Amino acid sequence: MKKLLIAITLLISSNVFKAQIKLPIKLVNAPNALNEAIKGLANEYANAKGDAVLSAPQQTGYVSKIVWPESESNVVVTYAKGKGSSGFSNVSWQSTIKTTESYAEAEKIFKKTFKQIDGATVNYDGKNVKVKADYEKPDESIGFTTIVFEAGEDKKLQVLLEMKSDNINWQVTLSIFEIPGTEQ
Repeated sequence: MKKLLIAITLLISSNVFKAQIKLPIKLVNAPNALNEAIKGLANEYANAKGDAVLSAPQQTGYVSKIVWPESESNVVVTYAKGKGSSGFSNVSWQSTIKTTESYAEAEKIFKKTFKQIDGATVNYDGKNVKVKADYEKPDESIGFTTIVFEAGEDKKLQVLLEMKSDNINWQVTLSIFEIPGTEQ
């Protein structure tokens, strides 16, 4: 009887400890995150907006439910429509992948992220398109590098990978948005 009570106690204890470990609901890899971020444009990221974290006269930022793997922050930003707007929503998805004092570390993350994006097939505007670009090695003396990925023949979709310096830190970011009024 004593052994049975010990066994039951251990079983209950292990289940309590397991219940306290909080795992992400959905583990996402880079191609899936890229595809979700691009698909989110269709409904202006309505399903991806979490709590508001930035409110300014011309823009509002929300925590994004679409998360780039190993990133520091992910946000959906909506911008106020100006007079004479083309009717397009001004919205973007942005991920701060890494901020570091080390140029070498930032360059390594930049190249890794490029490889995760380049050649990926995503669903945009109801069709599968390949995202591609030529790699450009960052130049520390310039302080910034931007790679613009092409998505098939479409010129409206913009996927930008950037590495920039503020003279203290290097930051690697990924941004996805549409250019309003751009013809396909």
